Amino acid sequence: MRILILFIIFIVMTGCSKKVINTVNQENNVEINNRVKKLKEASVQGDSNSQFKIGKAYFSGVGVPKDNKQAVYWYRKAAEQGQIDAQVKLGNMYYEGISVAKDDKQAVYWYRKAAEQGHAGAQSNLGYMYFNGKGVTQSYKKSYMWAYLAKRNGYETTKKAFDIMTESMTSNDIGEAKKMSKICLDSGYKDCY
Repeated sequence: MRILILFIIFIVMTGCSKKVINTVNQENNVEINNRVKKLKEASVQGDSNSQFKIGKAYFSGVGVPKDNKQAVYWYRKAAEQGQIDAQVKLGNMYYEGISVAKDDKQAVYWYRKAAEQGHAGAQSNLGYMYFNGKGVTQSYKKSYMWAYLAKRNGYETTKKAFDIMTESMTSNDIGEAKKMSKICLDSGYKDCY
């Protein structure tokens, strides 16, 4: 009899727990749907931060079905207005060939837009592209310059990355790359070539 009572209590409690969990999940879904609706409204009205966020939602499938083509569409809308994170994401989409043709030149274009606004991750990506000659003419000096700027802006560029770069450079090349970095910084990223 005692086992039967414990079993009934267990059944009732797990049934109640499932109801509570389902209610919480439904409330969360309503809240997410309301946020997505507001983001879409602001995105259509041209708000670049909302466009970036809705692109991110489509990319990850949070609150909307996962749709990389829609992610690219909204990233592009935001990136064209200068939204820095959207520029990096769009560069990544081109670099990886996600829902767009793989295009290193387009990746470099968008990384450069963000890098020239001081985005350390984009600066690091641009350094990588120059090092490997992807979408640009290969240049160890420009690679070093962008990696140096990324590190200066807080990006954790590893010592190993600099060691690899400097193996291919003379001390004169490194000095020139550092000079290029200073010119770039002093010009507010307007003279970074």
